[in-house]
Amino acid sequence: MNFHVRGIFLTVFILLVFGFSLASKTLLGEKSEEEYPSPKAYKRIVSLSPSVTEMLFALGLGGRIVGVTQYCDYPPEATKKEKVGGYSNPNYEAIVSLKPDLVVILPEQKEVGKHLSSLGLDVLTVNNRTVGDILESIHTIGKICVVEKRASDLVSGLRGRMEAIRGRTANLTRPRALVSVARGMGSLGIKTVYIAGKGGYYDELIELAGGVNVYRDEKVRFPTISREGLIALTPDVILDLVPSVEEKGWNAAAILKEWEALDEIKAVKDGRVYVLGRDYVTVPGPRFILLLEDMAKAMHPDIRVQ
Repeated sequence: MNFHVRGIFLTVFILLVFGFSLASKTLLGEKSEEEYPSPKAYKRIVSLSPSVTEMLFALGLGGRIVGVTQYCDYPPEATKKEKVGGYSNPNYEAIVSLKPDLVVILPEQKEVGKHLSSLGLDVLTVNNRTVGDILESIHTIGKICVVEKRASDLVSGLRGRMEAIRGRTANLTRPRALVSVARGMGSLGIKTVYIAGKGGYYDELIELAGGVNVYRDEKVRFPTISREGLIALTPDVILDLVPSVEEKGWNAAAILKEWEALDEIKAVKDGRVYVLGRDYVTVPGPRFILLLEDMAKAMHPDIRVQ
């Protein structure tokens, strides 16, 4: 099986799914209350990000969505919505033709938002850079779309599951974990790996799941680590993110086998490399809780996550 295509995952992940750059600012935090659209029961919503689409559906607003990007494929109902182009290159004509009364974007789509506003559309900017951002964005959408009770219930449920994991791992040894976001591979096996750096979304999830990020440098959010660098880091646990393994017809066992040549690494030698292959592993939306539970179970196999 050829896994060379994983070399493009990091770019797709950052630009099309996660949607943040290292230089970007959190517009949600910069906007004053009066800059947001006035709360009302919006009936025709366009989402320009997979994570936003998931938030809208989780809030029971799926029936109000009239358009999504070509990358929005969860829940399955999202695939039936009209497509309005990509994350960074939306089709403005298609958006306007849907006559939306609200378009929801991420901070990195600032210029897109300006153009949509100039066309007379209400634009809401929410963020998904951290778990806190995701929860705050759910509250914000709930308030703007007048479903505050649903938003409060959703956030309360997510916080409850987070606290359950925190409680069950509080007194356990915290393993040193490495999260592989993407990697270039060839016939000679693993050569370089893009990993989660310090201070980002995955670093936060590692901590919440009862572990410690093995990579401590905060200068680069997704550093590239060589084979030798991986060996030097000596992680206790490796979490290999491979979104939609089954859907793509890939084999998790074959992916794991790629790591066998790195048996100098403690995690490999101890059989503690885990493929996290569900579609939500690269979408920082409400289903972050599922990834958090997956990570906690991998780092602490004896705990009950639910």
